[in-house]
Amino acid sequence: MRRRLKRCKNRRILSRRSKEVMVQVVRNEIAGCNLAADLLEQQDTQTPRPSIAWLPPPIASTDNEFAPIPFSDTLLYFSQAREKQAVLMRCTKRKSAWQAPTEAFGLPPAAAQGFLCGSFSPDGQRFYFARSDAPPMAKQGSSVQKTNASLFALQRNSTGEWSEPIRLRPYINLEGSSNLWPFVCHIGVRRMAVFASDKAGGMGGLDLYACKRPLNADDFDFSFPLNLGRQVNTGGDGDALL
Repeated sequence: MRRRLKRCKNRRILSRRSKEVMVQVVRNEIAGCNLAADLLEQQDTQTPRPSIAWLPPPIASTDNEFAPIPFSDTLLYFSQAREKQAVLMRCTKRKSAWQAPTEAFGLPPAAAQGFLCGSFSPDGQRFYFARSDAPPMAKQGSSVQKTNASLFALQRNSTGEWSEPIRLRPYINLEGSSNLWPFVCHIGVRRMAVFASDKAGGMGGLDLYACKRPLNADDFDFSFPLNLGRQVNTGGDGDALL
């Protein structure tokens, strides 16, 4: 009898917690709708806005292309999801026309094993990427399914060659978590890294985290990642596709 009462009590607690989560999700959705309505009323219709153009073939194809990395005005990297893997692609622009993409070359073969997605640092001297020990599954109409993944980095040496993959610190790649979509930018004298993770203690699903390090540091010792909070993260997935 006591066990039954305890089970019923636990179910009520879980039900109450689930309700609290759903209430918060609904509130966030309503706040998002209100914000969209306010921005629509306040929008500036006089200032010209840059147009968004679809990248035509040969870049666009029947495969899934995602996570674009503009390296320069004439060089574009992006990920392409294929059956059970994602491949880093490279495309150049000649005489205002994009050429047929090819698999990226020059990176260590170890970086291609279990590759998911990546991002170059603004100076082009480092490449941060997510890699999975198990083959990622790709589905039509999406990128790759969430899988346990860790963040790595490559660094150029004085001759321009890339180092072997360096796994980022254990406090970033927590065991049993999935860490994806790294994006790196430079702010003042610091390098800021943003990534998505489903590590314990988040808001739910994949949350966005940020960490930083001095630009003049030679190692990969970023600060402890901080969750970007409820104003950014929700109970769903947040992906750093920047």
